[in-house]
Amino acid sequence: MNIKRVWAVYWSATGNTKTVVTAAAEGLAKKLDCPLSAIDFTLPAAREKGMEFGPQDLVVIGTPTYAGKLPNKILPYVQEQIKGNGALAAAIVTFGNRNFDNSLAELCAVMEQNGFHTVSAGAFACIKCQACIRSCPNHARYFDDPAFLSHVAMLEENFTEPKEDQLFW
Repeated sequence: MNIKRVWAVYWSATGNTKTVVTAAAEGLAKKLDCPLSAIDFTLPAAREKGMEFGPQDLVVIGTPTYAGKLPNKILPYVQEQIKGNGALAAAIVTFGNRNFDNSLAELCAVMEQNGFHTVSAGAFACIKCQACIRSCPNHARYFDDPAFLSHVAMLEENFTEPKEDQLFW
């Protein structure tokens, strides 16, 4: 297989997934001496059309993990609108220092179903849980539910030790 372009493709509400995916894609592009392109499908307008790749592409694709799975909001788009057509894929998930559970297996399975050949995968711990809430410039989202806040307190108490990143080849 002769790779002609490396792609960084990501959904990144807080910027963590963008940072990890872009770093991986940049490293691969440099190693393979190929041009690098990026597609950020975080905002709804970016998901108005699908994406198609081919056998000469290497796609580094990433999403955050929400409750151990891919985000429900973007899963249908990933399942239906991102087509590999024989492209290679490196699947990446980020997670908030608890566990990535099934999210990485889910992303790899979707990529394979969409015509990619997944050649590597990784799960990266990002310790900024709820950063999207804290960074919202309009303060449009907040949590005040006592049950949720007690869950947050439990996570903060029980998951203080940083998790290790995991790579799969």
